Amino acid sequence: MSLRHKYALNGECFFENARFHMEMNNFPEIPIGRVGGRDGWVLRMRRKNRTCYRPYIFTSVRVPRFEGRLYFNILKNDGSSVFTVEKQWCLSVDDGLSGMVVEVEEWLNEENGYLTNGGIRIEYGFQIDFYQFTNGTWKFNYHDPPFGSLQTSNMITFHTRSKNVVSSFYCQKQLLTFHSSYFKTNKNLEIELESSYNLYFRKFLSVCHRILRNVYWRTSKFFLIIAQEYKLPNVVRPYISRRGGIPRFEGRFYINVLKNDGSSAFTVEKQGRVLLQKELCGVEMDVGEWLNEENGYLTNGELRVEYGLQIEGLRLTNGTWTFNFHDPLFGSQKTSSMFTFHRNSENGRASSLHCHKQLLTFHSSYFKTIRNSEFKLESSSSVHIKKFLEFCHGIHGNVNRITSNYCLAFAQHFKLSNVIRLVDQTMQKNTSGEKMLLLVVFETRHCLADWLKELGSSEELAKELKDLEPSDLERLSGEAMKQFVRFFFTH
Repeated sequence: MSLRHKYALNGECFFENARFHMEMNNFPEIPIGRVGGRDGWVLRMRRKNRTCYRPYIFTSVRVPRFEGRLYFNILKNDGSSVFTVEKQWCLSVDDGLSGMVVEVEEWLNEENGYLTNGGIRIEYGFQIDFYQFTNGTWKFNYHDPPFGSLQTSNMITFHTRSKNVVSSFYCQKQLLTFHSSYFKTNKNLEIELESSYNLYFRKFLSVCHRILRNVYWRTSKFFLIIAQEYKLPNVVRPYISRRGGIPRFEGRFYINVLKNDGSSAFTVEKQGRVLLQKELCGVEMDVGEWLNEENGYLTNGELRVEYGLQIEGLRLTNGTWTFNFHDPLFGSQKTSSMFTFHRNSENGRASSLHCHKQLLTFHSSYFKTIRNSEFKLESSSSVHIKKFLEFCHGIHGNVNRITSNYCLAFAQHFKLSNVIRLVDQTMQKNTSGEKMLLLVVFETRHCLADWLKELGSSEELAKELKDLEPSDLERLSGEAMKQFVRFFFTH
């Protein structure tokens, strides 16, 4: 038996009139079928370096990067093989799924025997074992029989039927046999599934292979039923996850299973630095325990789970940590220890930022004299309040002139002298002199001093002050007026 029969997609192609097609460089594309759940795969002879040809498999359908196997073999006119190629590694359609490169003269030399009745006979085999998705995870290909499974009898096939359309899923025996005696046999197994399993069974196989760890509760009900039917006592536990990336964070989470009598079971509370996809999970328990009606974990056949999640700090990609101002503080509804800043964006969408009272109250007596813990911001300034809160909590980096101006305005309004000095020093490092004019209306020292140094004479200062509005002149601080007078006398 040919080696190609070990591959899920295999066959033999014949390219007739090889000499003509090489001269015209127009070999036809021969469809070879479906593999990896994707249609549109074709085989053709492709030219390379203008003097060589090689067999080539490709598809116009978008295919993620995958790990697989590839086989090519040229059949000579006496039935023997030549230019046999076998590959196994991480492959990509863009990288090229090709065989041996051979010179045109060698192909056409009749003494070599590569042509059969003027054409080229090619055996091929193609197998996709795993797919790599954009988030970096790998998943098994359950759409095709595993490599060599027909010869070794190490495969289980699950058939599902939906509206007279039969779909099949394939997997190796080893893992399922290890977990359950149900599948132990010396031959390939074929199992007919109920039609209700059709939508969920591929994900169930991913759970069995420890690839898919988090599932929706509606889906988990079917998983539990399937696992019980095939005697798979896999560990099942409540799990919190999120689609898409999220940085490492410091926070708290809570998971509690509610029994059918309303009491609690398997309560979990954790606090600390956690990484999503690893540590946000509840108590592990065998499927049999979950489904045992005497335990009372199922309510009308379903699981009821209470949960709580609090993110207090986030670690950004540059390694720095920042507070989470987007959510109310842990327990703040009961202790009244929180300030809330309400903001409206230009598109009319409202949002709120929250922070602890303790730090702002320590730095400013302003917050000790007010009863209200909620502040409504103008839409023009609300976009900068988050950066202001970061300054208040000691988190700051490069900021632009406009944001710094608003941060200074907030700090002056709330009488936060330490924040005024911090923003002032930051602007001294990050702002050029020509952009400092607007800062003179605030209580700054360093930026104003640098700005004055760049003025050539008292005449230039007088001209700049004349351009200010009278209301801006009235807002000038006493310190700024002193520096202006000193500049007039010395320049």
